[in-house]
Amino acid sequence: DGKTLGEVLTLEPRAINWLATKFSGDDAIAIRGANTRLKKDAECDNVIVDNCILSSAACAVRVGVGSGFIRNCKLTNLKIVNSNMGIGICPSYRQGNCTGIDNVTFENISINAVQALRMAPSWGSDIDDPAIKKVSNITFRNINAVSSQASIIVFPFKKGMFENISIQDSTFTFLA
Repeated sequence: DGKTLGEVLTLEPRAINWLATKFSGDDAIAIRGANTRLKKDAECDNVIVDNCILSSAACAVRVGVGSGFIRNCKLTNLKIVNSNMGIGICPSYRQGNCTGIDNVTFENISINAVQALRMAPSWGSDIDDPAIKKVSNITFRNINAVSSQASIIVFPFKKGMFENISIQDSTFTFLA
C-alpha cells in the first residue's frame, strides 16, 4: 500500500512478471485497479506473481479496491505465513469507488493465517452501492490452508455480483 509498481518501475505495458522472496507490512501484495493513483486510465492486466513467501499484518494477497479493472492475473507457488488474512478479494473499499475483477487464478498456495480466504463485495461501503462491479472467473486450485478462524468467508452480495468462482483440489482446515 505504499508506492505502486508504476510509480517506481518503468515496465512494458500490460505485462508484469514479479518474483520475490518475502514481503511484509499492510498488504504484502495488493493488486489494485487504481486509476486515480496512476493518474491515467489503465487496467491492471496480465499480472503474474510467482514463487513468493508472504507475511502480513493485513492481507498477504489482496485483489481489489480502486476504481478500474483487474483482469488476467495468475498467482502461483506462494507460501503465506503469519498473516491475518491469506487471500482477500474485495472490489470496493469505500462508497462510489469500485474495481471490476475478472479471470484471476490462485494455484499451488499454502496458507497459515487467522483467516485463509475472504471474499466480500465491500470492506466499508454499502453492498447496494451502484458502483460495485462484478467479480468473475476466479479459480482456486491446489490450495492448502490452515486458519484459526473460519477458513472461507464469503460476505452477503447481490445476485450476479460473484460469478464463476471455482475451488479445485484444495483443503481448508479450521483449527479451533
